[in-house]
Amino acid sequence: MKILIFEYITGGGLCREDLPASLAAEGLLMVKALLRDLSELDGIETVLLLDNRLMERLTVGDNVTIVDIDRSDDIQTVLERQLDYCDAVWPVAPEMDNILLDLTQMFEKHQKPVLSSSSEAVALTTDKLTTFQQLTSHRIDAVATESLQSADIFQNCKRVVKPIDGVGCEQTRIIDGAGALARLLPQMAVPERYIVQPFIEGQPKSLSCLFKSGRGWLLSVNAQVIQIVDHRFKLLACKVNEQNVTTDSYRHLVDRIACVFPELWGYAGIDFIETPKGTVVLEINPRLTTSYAGIHQALGINVAKQVLSMLKHDPVIKPTGNQTITVSIEACN
Repeated sequence: MKILIFEYITGGGLCREDLPASLAAEGLLMVKALLRDLSELDGIETVLLLDNRLMERLTVGDNVTIVDIDRSDDIQTVLERQLDYCDAVWPVAPEMDNILLDLTQMFEKHQKPVLSSSSEAVALTTDKLTTFQQLTSHRIDAVATESLQSADIFQNCKRVVKPIDGVGCEQTRIIDGAGALARLLPQMAVPERYIVQPFIEGQPKSLSCLFKSGRGWLLSVNAQVIQIVDHRFKLLACKVNEQNVTTDSYRHLVDRIACVFPELWGYAGIDFIETPKGTVVLEINPRLTTSYAGIHQALGINVAKQVLSMLKHDPVIKPTGNQTITVSIEACN
């Protein structure tokens, strides 16, 4: 089986633009982990698109063919050409600007097995306002979310403004007080493309999961190490498989989210905030997340193997290890 891997940031999606250091570092972490997992499987060949500015930062095995992307390439043309020679495709891309949605729809149009969630699932979870509405309509606690366009700018409290389809901490601002939000609003060319959420004190965490046909399997509970710099969040690291946590409530949450979003398939991440009053869901990422890079070492689970097996049957999660692994973003920049 030949699998085409396309991680948007490192794979040439920005070949004609500057590469954001933090997003490129996260992308490389996921690519390296995915290639490692696939290298353990018999009969698997991989084709990897790679921005040529990152060539020196990636070493691959004999079962990997690298397609060198430079600024003269049209990425869609390259992808469509490579699809003709591959049996399946594994996209990893940001949700912003419908990048992941458009890619998934393109791959589906070519009738190639996509080793991630369907375009329907991506469309539902990309829009953070829609995600909030779906979760709360099923009585799942989620961070209150409203459109910036309709927000009460005179509400005097600390809030977070972010793109409605943003990824990670990109373009996220912390607004302290009504005056700050009132000053920010005129700077937004398209305010309806932004959302406002309350700033919630608590521990930022995530769940790494597998989903299929309305069912979910919890892989790991992860702690996120986030720093606030100049009124912005900055992800420094993920502590994969956080120790000393009781997973029953998290498994129940995964089951409920699987029911709300039965279109989710394969690996997905759930970001949430752990507060003294309980778990509050922040967003759902229908793709590989940074925490994926530490799961194999932390738990001995080859997630890629499980995802491929899901093409025919349910995953079988049998951890062979139990340790906390810190995946550092800063160390890779």
